[in-house]
Amino acid sequence: MDNFNARYEKELAYQEITSNKYTLYGILLFIGVELLIWILNIIGFFELDNQIMSAVIGSSIVLFIPIILIMVKGDLSKPAYKYIAMTQICIITGTIITFLSYKLTIVLNLLITLSINS
Repeated sequence: MDNFNARYEKELAYQEITSNKYTLYGILLFIGVELLIWILNIIGFFELDNQIMSAVIGSSIVLFIPIILIMVKGDLSKPAYKYIAMTQICIITGTIITFLSYKLTIVLNLLITLSINS
């Protein structure tokens, strides 16, 4: 029975680390898509004010810096990191919905859904 418990704890720790890595990759993908949308806005694909778009992108990157630093420098086996990251994603989503048009909001919400499910 002790062998089973040891294997169970080891597998649980491995799954937690894997889950936190996927969350971090989702956040990095989120930032990448935000930057792509920002570039598309600059070249004129979207009709948004460049100052508003720059403010949204800048604020979201600033808000994501703490969770990226925690997950890169810290121990990925801690389950709290995943919940901190999800809270940051919700805050960024609220910021994006407040400032951007519905077209960009739909694109970014699709991305959020994909990053949460990964």
